[in-house]
Amino acid sequence: MEKICAAQGCNKRISKRMLMCLEHWRMVPFSMQARIQRKQSDWKQHRRVEAGGQRASKEWVKAKNEAIAHVRQLQIIRNEI
Repeated sequence: MEKICAAQGCNKRISKRMLMCLEHWRMVPFSMQARIQRKQSDWKQHRRVEAGGQRASKEWVKAKNEAIAHVRQLQIIRNEI
């Protein structure tokens, strides 16, 4: 199963288990990547949320949103969006 990269303006198809395509994931600082990866059980929960309407943990959603916002700021600086 696939979905679209979470980075704004990116239409690359990625695995449902990934947050972003490799190009955009590499823009996320290692510390943010580690926070998301430590929440692996929450990541799995999020996939169930998408399918079943449950709620993901606040910590995982916060880490995910921070990573997406960070990439967006870099895209703005680089005039990519």
